[in-house]
Amino acid sequence: MIFPVIYAVLTWYCAGIWRRRWLGFAAVGASAAVLLSLARMLAAWSEHIPWSYRMGLVLFWPYVALVVGIGLYIALLPRRPGAGDCQRCRYALTGLDPVDLACPECGEPFRGPGSGHEPRIELTPVPRLSRQERLAVLSRRRAI
Repeated sequence: MIFPVIYAVLTWYCAGIWRRRWLGFAAVGASAAVLLSLARMLAAWSEHIPWSYRMGLVLFWPYVALVVGIGLYIALLPRRPGAGDCQRCRYALTGLDPVDLACPECGEPFRGPGSGHEPRIELTPVPRLSRQERLAVLSRRRAI
């Protein structure tokens, strides 16, 4: 019962890792080939399997369409820009000095590692409770 779910998730995972690459489309194609060969095998044995299992074949075709359709959708999604790429036009900025760098294609300032324009992470200090406040909180917890 869990095999169809694991098979679908594995197909979609491989398509997602290799988006817009031939390996992503090959993973979806191999998955479709396995499912279609399984459907052909089940159709050839349909006279020898019980009636209740033949009803499961009715649900098999929507499953094949779902796995392959969503797999192709995931394989067609655009790839994320890398750390050394322009965030707007995806121009490869590797090998250029990152300090005060602007993209030569679109003029967007580079905000990657080493540029000096990395987004600042501001940490909010956690307020500390005094001893009396901690005892008051503990006594309220015990009362509940």
